[in-house]
Order: sequence, then C-alpha cells, then structure tokens
Amino acid sequence: MGEPEASSAKLVTLKPQAIWRVHQGRFRPTQFHATKGAHARFSPIHRADGAAIPTLYGAATLTCAFMETILHDVPTPPGDYILDVERLRDAGMVVSCIRAKKSLAWVDLSTKGLKRMGLRRTDLIDTPVTEYASTRSWAERLHAGTTAQGLLWTSRQDDDAKAMVLFGDRIAESAFKIEIECEPACEGEHLDALLRIAEHIGVQRLIGL
Repeated sequence: MGEPEASSAKLVTLKPQAIWRVHQGRFRPTQFHATKGAHARFSPIHRADGAAIPTLYGAATLTCAFMETILHDVPTPPGDYILDVERLRDAGMVVSCIRAKKSLAWVDLSTKGLKRMGLRRTDLIDTPVTEYASTRSWAERLHAGTTAQGLLWTSRQDDDAKAMVLFGDRIAESAFKIEIECEPACEGEHLDALLRIAEHIGVQRLIGL
C-alpha cells in the first residue's frame, strides 16, 4: 500500500448550514485568524510560499461548539475539574451562529473520507495535542492538494456532530450571514445549555454562578 495522498481526498459540496461558534467577544463572528501563537489541530497553517492561511473554526451544533472550546480540556473522567463561569465571563466568551450564503466545498474527513486517503481517525482526528504539528501539516497538504474551502469531520469531543475549519484565503467574511451575533456564553439560555452539557459529561465542580 502506498503512502497517504492529499490529492485523493474526497470533496463534498453541502448546502448552507448553521455554523455555531464560541469565541471571545472582541472578535467578529465571521472573523478569520492567522495567529502565530495558536496551537490547534488545523491551525496555524501556511501555503508553500510561507504565507499564512487564515482559518475559522465552527461546529454544526451549539453543544459541539461548547465541547470544542470551553469544555475541550475537561479530562476523562472529569474528576476534580472546575468549570469557572465567572472566569469565562471575564474572558468575554460569546456565542455566535453564522451561515454561508452559498454551498461550500469541504474535504471529507469522516471515517469514509479518511479511509479513501489511507488514513484512520487516530492519524488525524483522534490525536493528542502532541501530534498537532502532524495534523497541521496534513491541513496544509489538503489545502494545497484540493480546491476545498474547508475541512469537515466528526468531532472528537462530540461524536454526535460535525466540526469544521474554513480557509480564509478561499472564502471571504462577506460570504456569510450572521444569525446570532456575540451573545454572552454564560448568560441566559446559553448558560443553561453549557451547564446541561457539563452535567452530561460529569463535571460536578462549578464556581462563579
């Protein structure tokens, strides 16, 4: 069997769908980033000429967005993990929901899509932080080897939903409409949702309510 190839990636075109985001309120809901100090699974990434590729992360559901951000580092089992709601308020965490105005083309990183490339979830999705240099390298190869506007996969944190990252050099902020703009993540119905998810995964220590 040959080495995995980005050029064999499966592209899927999907109709506009809700993209939920949990982020700091100082950023726009549709704002892409090319932060040098970031350390995420698929960012920061660069083109072959060294230019940074701005990225935007999202999720298909609010639950998934919370799991991929605020609750991302909850250990398994949660043990003595503390969810500090006041700290999240101080950090200005907000909820936004955006939707593309037209269909988008994604690299399919589902189990089926990974199999097509000769990869497994343990190669790209179900990897620890220590493997992020490798997963970012794959993001760069998939960007270079396809015309996709982003990557789409079943979330490691919430396998009921899809997570995604979009490439800012292939889609502009103006290509989205904003459905929910920067609502406080730790107030009202969003706080209720966060607390339900925390209870579901076994977080018992809450402060700052």
